[in-house]
Amino acid sequence: MKCTSLQARLNTIATLSRAKLFANSFTLKVFTRSRSYFFQKAQDQPALYNAEDCVGSNSLFSSRDLAWSAKQEKNLIKGLRRQALDLRIHKLQSNAGLIPMSVLVSYPCRYWLYMTIALSYCSGSQSTKKLKEAIKAISSLPDEELLKDTSEVNWQVISLEEFNNQCLQADLKLRWMNHLHFDINHSEWTKEEDKKLLRLAKEQNYRNWVAIAKDLKTNRTAFLCLQRYQQFLNADMINSYTRWTEQEDNALRDAVAKFGHNLGSRSLIISSSVMEIQQCKVSPRFPLESRLSLFFSFFIGRMEAVQGLRKARFERETWTYFALLYLHNGRAGLDFTQTTLPLVFNNTVTQLPISVTIKDDGVFKYTDVYFGTSLTLQSARGFEHLITLNPHQTNVTIKDDHVLAIGFDPVVYSANVNGDSVAITVKVLQGSLAVPVSIRVFTEDGTATSGSDYVATSQSVVFDSSSTNHTVTIQLINKLVSDASKVFSVGLSVETPEAKGRVTLSPSVANVTIVNTNVAVIGFVAGVYSVRKSEGSVSMMVGLLQGQLGAPVTVTFSTYSGTATAGLDFTQTTLPLVFNNTVTQLPIIVTIKDDGVFKYTDVYFGASLTLQSARGFEHLITLNPHQTNVTIKDDHVLAIGFDPVVYRANVNGDSVAITVKVLQGSLAVPVSIRVFTEDGTATSGSDYVATSQSVVFDSSSTNHTVTIQLINKLVSDASKVFSVGLSVETPEAKGRVTLSPSVANVTIVNTNVAVIGFVAGVYSVRKSEGSVSMMVGLLQGQLGAPVTVTFSTYSGTATAGLDFTQTTLPLVFNNTVTQLPISVTIKDDGVFKYTDVYFGASLTLQSARGFEHLITLNPHQTNVTIKDDHVLVIGFDPVVYRANVNGDSVAITVKVLQGSLAVPVSIRVFTEDGTATSGSDYVATSQSVVFDSSSTNHTVTIQLINKLVSDASKMFSVGLSVETPEAKGRVTLSPSVANVTIVNTNVAVIGFVAGVYSVRKSEGSVSMMVGLLQGQLGAPVTVTFSTYSGTATAGQDFTQTTLPLVFNNTVTQLPIIVTIKDDGVFKYTDVYFGASLTLQSARGFEHLITLNPHQTNVTIKDDHVLVIGFDPVVYSANVNGDSVAITVKVLQGSLALPVSIRVFTENGTATSGSDYVATSQSVVFDSSSTNHTVTIQLINKLVSDASKMFSVGLSVETPEAKGRVTLSPSVANVTVQGVLQNIEVNDSMIADPLFTVPLNVHSELFPALSLCYEIHGQPRQYYNLVSDTCTSVNARYNASLNGVGVNIIDDITVRAVDRAGQCVDIEVDVDCGVSVGGSRVQIYSLNEVYVRTYGNSSVRISVPNCNHQQLVMWILCQVRPIEDPITGKKFSAKMQKFVVTRGLSLGENSHGIIAQFWGVQASVTKYNGSYSVAPYPGSAYYILTMQSGGKSRSVLSSVYKFTWERLGGPCLYAGDGEAGWMVGGNLSNDLIDGQPDDYIVSSAFETNFKYSRFTQSCPDRLH
Repeated sequence: MKCTSLQARLNTIATLSRAKLFANSFTLKVFTRSRSYFFQKAQDQPALYNAEDCVGSNSLFSSRDLAWSAKQEKNLIKGLRRQALDLRIHKLQSNAGLIPMSVLVSYPCRYWLYMTIALSYCSGSQSTKKLKEAIKAISSLPDEELLKDTSEVNWQVISLEEFNNQCLQADLKLRWMNHLHFDINHSEWTKEEDKKLLRLAKEQNYRNWVAIAKDLKTNRTAFLCLQRYQQFLNADMINSYTRWTEQEDNALRDAVAKFGHNLGSRSLIISSSVMEIQQCKVSPRFPLESRLSLFFSFFIGRMEAVQGLRKARFERETWTYFALLYLHNGRAGLDFTQTTLPLVFNNTVTQLPISVTIKDDGVFKYTDVYFGTSLTLQSARGFEHLITLNPHQTNVTIKDDHVLAIGFDPVVYSANVNGDSVAITVKVLQGSLAVPVSIRVFTEDGTATSGSDYVATSQSVVFDSSSTNHTVTIQLINKLVSDASKVFSVGLSVETPEAKGRVTLSPSVANVTIVNTNVAVIGFVAGVYSVRKSEGSVSMMVGLLQGQLGAPVTVTFSTYSGTATAGLDFTQTTLPLVFNNTVTQLPIIVTIKDDGVFKYTDVYFGASLTLQSARGFEHLITLNPHQTNVTIKDDHVLAIGFDPVVYRANVNGDSVAITVKVLQGSLAVPVSIRVFTEDGTATSGSDYVATSQSVVFDSSSTNHTVTIQLINKLVSDASKVFSVGLSVETPEAKGRVTLSPSVANVTIVNTNVAVIGFVAGVYSVRKSEGSVSMMVGLLQGQLGAPVTVTFSTYSGTATAGLDFTQTTLPLVFNNTVTQLPISVTIKDDGVFKYTDVYFGASLTLQSARGFEHLITLNPHQTNVTIKDDHVLVIGFDPVVYRANVNGDSVAITVKVLQGSLAVPVSIRVFTEDGTATSGSDYVATSQSVVFDSSSTNHTVTIQLINKLVSDASKMFSVGLSVETPEAKGRVTLSPSVANVTIVNTNVAVIGFVAGVYSVRKSEGSVSMMVGLLQGQLGAPVTVTFSTYSGTATAGQDFTQTTLPLVFNNTVTQLPIIVTIKDDGVFKYTDVYFGASLTLQSARGFEHLITLNPHQTNVTIKDDHVLVIGFDPVVYSANVNGDSVAITVKVLQGSLALPVSIRVFTENGTATSGSDYVATSQSVVFDSSSTNHTVTIQLINKLVSDASKMFSVGLSVETPEAKGRVTLSPSVANVTVQGVLQNIEVNDSMIADPLFTVPLNVHSELFPALSLCYEIHGQPRQYYNLVSDTCTSVNARYNASLNGVGVNIIDDITVRAVDRAGQCVDIEVDVDCGVSVGGSRVQIYSLNEVYVRTYGNSSVRISVPNCNHQQLVMWILCQVRPIEDPITGKKFSAKMQKFVVTRGLSLGENSHGIIAQFWGVQASVTKYNGSYSVAPYPGSAYYILTMQSGGKSRSVLSSVYKFTWERLGGPCLYAGDGEAGWMVGGNLSNDLIDGQPDDYIVSSAFETNFKYSRFTQSCPDRLH
């Protein structure tokens, strides 16, 4: 009874659980068909399901993303194992009669757990024990055994239990059947499988891939078979890369419209034109090419299930393969690091940077990928409805910049005219592949003709990760006749469409010579030559390439113009060359000319050989190749970029002008550059008008301005940024013109906000400089209170403490202090790293005294790039090697010749044929050697091939190239070529031991060595050593030397010393002279003696130092001055040749056009001119700006002197001083002072203080303001206007002595009308007296002062509203304001009522004693003490509660009765000499008063 109740209870649980399963699922599909892809391993047990059972619904769509994680796959296998255990244990329990079979069939779940409990109640102990043992045995089975049969698996249960019902049964089953099943063969495909797959696919007409997989019998799925065929075996797929037709485009659009466009996750595109679905046959178009950048995974489905695509011709049991396509985006974890960050913004933090790490597998893919980024709003504290994220998404394109170079190796082939074929080698020379690339190899006729001399060939070779080397065999056509040698070429082209323009084909041409072995062939040893303009010359070699000579042969070598012009680009050269069986090779040197300008095109000239004489054997001599080309590469640098790179524009402004200029180099041909805008936080159409326009640079146009229109706005947005970029348009200039800086940033600023930030956007410093100077300043607005900002550095790729000194500084700004410099120390470990690093610097706001919301830090961050300027030189040492023709090998040494390393550098060492041929004379070598701090020397061994015959000596070369990508262009390879001569030991060879020599001028001499390099001497041999002039001149640069050298078997080496002369001056060019050997005597054995090398060159390096720089480096000029003179001089060394230096200005806080006139001019230094002064004009201003700064820089213009002349100091700074000590006369209200003086006071009582000086004079009374021996200024003081006391000035006169000693009288009335000598003028300029009017508002007067400088004065004419603060009386009146801005002398002859206050030091102390007159209410008395004219003056002064207009602080009142007497005190009541009445003059130009110093006698009628 107990057992029966328990079983009933379990049945109830099973029913309820089953109902729960169906309630939580979408559909439940029972699979009833099963058919294997493979031969069955057991008689009644299939290995895998058939294709038609892989879909659980009437659709071919996959409902999930294709990317399965390892965890998901693990959960799928775990769910399968659970069900397999359930089923087996259920069957055990069912056999034991413990659970109804209906429960087992309807819901096979884990009820064996309940059954185990039931057994303890209902069964005997013996059966319980056996059942437990059976369950334990099943549970220990491995997955491979347990999961052989999954035909009874309930996939819906796995979806519910393992994937929370988020994955449909079809997806799970597809993953298991096509990817995870243990019987699937995932190993590498063998050649036998490929051959069989091709045969089976052809038999099935490329349709039934299920049958193909089954017949293959290697446990491959239909998907794997189709994938292998399409990617690697289908020639149509590999070679058929054509553009999409309009019909195909339309079909693809229809498929997307039908099945959806979300290709990244769910949609399956099936189109009759794309897949030829009617015949179930794979089209070459699918799946490797698509307009949507698609790549394929797999999906196996039943054709009947595709709604809307049934065709009458379909057979009901036809099954095929479909491919699921989705967008190929960048994949997180593989291409980039998945990044999720919270970003918190407020009114202070308005911009935040995010860095996403890009991953690099180091292989060439020839496709770019992208990934997306998005923003989502997390929290806005209740204001979410007011926050908009726009743009909230963006894409990042990851460009594949790996280099893949494929080319011929070697490039020269020789084949016998009666041979059968020639084998051409094409290989990957640089880089590695992740995807296959198809290359077409084809022949082209030269002097050899296809069909007559060889069989034309055009075939494809495919390179991939496992196939990087191919050999193409070209059949030759045998001939009975002995033709002259003929040549044809073999070329390369890229076939894979995506790889075009990305794969480098170099060398892309190989030459094949079909030689006649009965004919002697003389020709150029190399097929083509290449030389850089800066090298100055090219060395060419002509030699006997085949056969022997029965008599001397004379050949004429001659150059001719191609795109390069003789006389302009190279020196026309014509030489006779005489060959015999001993002299089989002769070198020729052609001089290359350089005009020093950038042309962005390479040019070439030709060289040819003509036969002159062969003593009757001309018909047996063939010149081949008899022509060659020499390419002259233009290696001049042209740099174009923005200057400056940071711009700021007002949010309500109209436009911003962007400057693009040539920053380095000069042009001979025009270059078109495109200037375009790109959105940042500022958006085109909303904030500015997008621009994309071309500017053309040429020799006469090196500077362009591009204007970008701004869009005015009423709202005060936060500052926004957009960028302006550059690109090269001229096709020939792409890759040759350097664009740097290539990006400029424009900030559209809100003028209502004060902006503090880095003055420069980015900074750059060389390690050797030791420090970098940075500037932070007030970039916009004004400050209402002092603002404290913290400057701090932080590590980037540069590490604090290792690469730079961690620096944190407080910076305090106010309206006076608007810029502050910061210096950060750069550390240098002295070793070469070949990479530049950077560190960052940031600004944080510390305090603004309650005005923090009005302060913006922008830019608040910047980067400093530390450039590694250490030199690392790797090269051959020695560069000349000799090896016996019957020797085994030769050891080549490569070493670090200069500098030390902190990081490893990989160098490739490779051989190149000369007269010696790889495979015949030596074994070709191409191998890598790695240099690091512990390994600076490597030896590379090259195997020689022994020969029985005694050939003439032959030569091959060994070269170097940099493999480490980051080190390319930074590591110097020199010498980069070593020459190996395979010598014939039967001939004695005497020659220079070293191929070339080099000596510094300061060394005084060069040691050279001549020796017996090969063989033995049967008798003494006399050789004459002699020097000759090259670019170095005998007698001037070296001592002409001629010596006899006698060798025998004992004396095999002899040294020679040649004296080097030094004139001690800098020439900035290296020169060379030559040395040669001639055979004098060998006692009859002359024919057995060879001189090789019989010539060498000695380079004399000019190691004198020439330093040119600014002296001094700091200049200061007044804002109202005329100019500033900058001195540039030779600071070290002397010159023999002229050097041109460019002196140019660069904006700082001072701006050209507004504060000064930009300058860029050349100065030439030579032996007689070592000091230059450059004058920079300043722009006068009426306003009193804060001090501003601009810089002056230097650059070397003479091309040969670049890199040799040291510019230090190369930057001078000019500070344009603001007017800090102007005396403003007549800043008046009613009954108030005559003039104000900003006092130079250092007092805690008054951070800013002015003196207000009053005179209570008579109406229309003249007072003398300034007086010295050559200048007098009088002002008419009007104490009343229409009967009202106003105390104003309405007429000013100046009497000055000009540089010619003549008096000049200048009068300015209250309307700023000017008279000079009684005549009205607007501009006057004579003998350094300058007068200019600016409408009826202002006049500038500049006259000579007594210190041979200029006294500069301004007179401003105004209609002023004036008010008595005591009585409240108000009205308007015309008046003049007199301002002294510069040049007021303070000598013993200087006086005048205001001259006594110019630049005087003052101190203030509080007075608490008694006084005779009470101050105004709210004011107080102070004692003002001033040091002037060698004496101290003190006065009791009152500070009023009200101040004048434009004063920056309180005002001390002094003058007529403005301060009370101290009771019992002895202080004077005035600060001037005497009393104000002592300065009264009788008329406008009167110069006589009590303290007059004017001494010039002037006639009555003044000019």
